[in-house]
Amino acid sequence: MKRVLLAAVAAAVLTCAPAAFATQGEQELSLGAAAGASGGLWAGADARWLYDLTDFWALGAGLHDRFQWSALPAGRQAATLEARFVVDALQWVPSIGGGIGAAIGHDIAPTFVPWAHADFGADYRPNRNWGVGARIGVEGQINRSSDFAWVGGVYWNWYFGKGIGLDL
Repeated sequence: MKRVLLAAVAAAVLTCAPAAFATQGEQELSLGAAAGASGGLWAGADARWLYDLTDFWALGAGLHDRFQWSALPAGRQAATLEARFVVDALQWVPSIGGGIGAAIGHDIAPTFVPWAHADFGADYRPNRNWGVGARIGVEGQINRSSDFAWVGGVYWNWYFGKGIGLDL
């Protein structure tokens, strides 16, 4: 009798829970706007592609474009290899991410520098096809810690490909 009661309670809870998506094998494309302050205010755009290796780990690549309001045409473009760990994969998807790569700066003369970023994010995913998110973190030139700056951004995410697993 206890098992039947427990099964009934579990079924009732699951029917009231938000949708959960099994994402292994799925792909994600994110486009967004970012802003921060380091030696003046700057703004930029981000694009990321991620492939979900499991329901929790994703790998991919990112492009990051930054320009400084007070010193145009000063700016920086970066390309990074990305990794993300998803803490929970329900409608609200909190995650920890980062990337490492190279950037080209245009402050005085174009120069390539090692570049990295780390962030905390939360995405709202109401269905399998799209979601919106926000991230906050740090980014900058690896060999100059004084170059690291806080960054925040908002993103629109598209999901495609078929996830492997059971959708609740």
